[in-house]
This record gives sequence, structure tokens and C-alpha cells, in this order.
Amino acid sequence: MRVSLFVPCSVDQLTPQVGLATAKVLKRHGPKELYLLLVG
Repeated sequence: MRVSLFVPCSVDQLTPQVGLATAKVLKRHGPKELYLLLVG
């Protein structure tokens, strides 16, 4: 299964730890392939 995580620029600028924590949780418990889409 492939999953893409979209992190809008507002999240990236204001609370980047939220996007990183979400990616960690998905990587640990989710799919083998994870694509991060950072827009900013």
C-alpha cells in the first residue's frame, strides 16, 4: 500500500513537529511506502 502525506505550508511554517510526528506514526504503523508532500 502506498500513502502520500500532504503537509500544507501553514503547518510546515507554524508547527513543523506535527507533520514530522504524523510521518513517524504512519511509518511505524502504516504502509511500507510513504511519500511526503511538503508545500511551502
